[in-house]
Amino acid sequence: MTSTQSDLHSLFSPRLHADERLLWAGKPLPGAKDNRYLIPMVWGAIWTCLVMLMALPAHIPVGLSMLPNPIGLMFVAIPAIMICIGFAITIFSWRRFSSPARMLYAVSDKRLFFMGRENPSNCQTLMIGQLSSLDRKGDGHGDIYFRSGSNSGFPVWMMPFGSHQPDRFLNIETPEHVEKLVLDIMFQKDALS
Repeated sequence: MTSTQSDLHSLFSPRLHADERLLWAGKPLPGAKDNRYLIPMVWGAIWTCLVMLMALPAHIPVGLSMLPNPIGLMFVAIPAIMICIGFAITIFSWRRFSSPARMLYAVSDKRLFFMGRENPSNCQTLMIGQLSSLDRKGDGHGDIYFRSGSNSGFPVWMMPFGSHQPDRFLNIETPEHVEKLVLDIMFQKDALS
C-alpha cells in the first residue's frame, strides 16, 4: 500500500462501523469534471450576459430618472435580481461541475463513501445497491455510476441548492478493479439473503 493509499485509508477508517471493513480508497485523476452541470452553467452565463446587454441599458436610465417613484425602483431592481439569479446559477453549477476533482472515494463491504477533499467532515455515504454502468476511458481510468434513487426523477441540476447526493466515482484509476469489488459484495449479499 502506497503512502497515498494509507493516507486515504486513515481518513475513511474513523467513519466505518464496527463490523465494516474498508476495501478500496481512491481519488479522481486531475481534471475530473461532472458534465451533468455543463448545461446549467452555460445557460446561467448566457442568461446573465443577455440581461446585462438588453435590460441594463434600457431599464437603468429610465428607472434612475423615475427613482422617487416605485415604478422607477422596479426598473432598477428587476434587472439586478435577474443578474443575481444568473450569477447564482452559474457559480453553483461551476462548483458542482468542478467538484469531482475535490472528492475522495472509498468502498467498504457495506457502503460507498464520497468525501470532500477540503472538508473531510463532509462525508456522504450510499448503501451498496445496483451498479448502473462503467465508462472506461483511455489510459486505464474511467467512471463508475451507481443507482441511488435519491434524485426523485428530476435531472440532478434541477435539484435545490445543496441537495446533491453523489452517485458516481468519476475519473478513477482502475475502475474495473473497483467494479469487481462492488459486484462481489453485491453477489455476496444476494447469496446471504
